[in-house]
Amino acid sequence: MKCLKYLLIFFLILILFFKIYSYGISPNIEFVNNTNDAIRVTKGEFDSSKSDPNLNEVDDMFRNTAAIKPKSSLSYSITMSSLLSKKDIRVDASYEKNKKIAGEKFIMDENGFCKYSIIIYDNYTDIETSNFNICYKKLLMID
Repeated sequence: MKCLKYLLIFFLILILFFKIYSYGISPNIEFVNNTNDAIRVTKGEFDSSKSDPNLNEVDDMFRNTAAIKPKSSLSYSITMSSLLSKKDIRVDASYEKNKKIAGEKFIMDENGFCKYSIIIYDNYTDIETSNFNICYKKLLMID
């Protein structure tokens, strides 16, 4: 019985750690679909010193592709390996609407924001940042 109690405490601490990671430590990108159609979104993380991503990075991008229903949202957290990497990491967040692909590029930096919300409407897109700006590394939008 005592072992079960310690196992339960361990799992509660583990769940708490993942909540803190996803909300406090890791920056994230949220896609908000304010259209009447489903849209497809994807996020990729790349070593920015290379011109092309390697096969593992391309595979990761395909695993991070999802469809968002109308009037719904989806958040992508930056992976722990990118947060701990000594390399300069670029994060690409793109979406496909009406067979047109658009997106934003970010780099991991000391400056920037912990959260970006990409709000997609029928005729335009808004980008908002959060006021809560305490995270391990931040995202900085680049052109």
